[in-house]
Amino acid sequence: MCVYMFFRTEVIIYVQQRANTGIMTRVTTSDLLTHINSMTVKQSLTTQLAVSAAIPKCGMMPEQLKVYLDNPPAGRSY
Repeated sequence: MCVYMFFRTEVIIYVQQRANTGIMTRVTTSDLLTHINSMTVKQSLTTQLAVSAAIPKCGMMPEQLKVYLDNPPAGRSY
């Protein structure tokens, strides 16, 4: 009996860019994903690094989390 096991690793990437003024800002998830999914970059990642998928992971900003926790959505009633 032959068992094939597929091992996958999840890598989380944060990219920062430095403006001419020297201020560093974080690249947005949507901009990074757009770049990664461009044909040439995606092909390179697939063939050279065996990347199977690029999936965005987004979290809430502290202000967004506070608004959500202050006004939670209504629960389900059965």
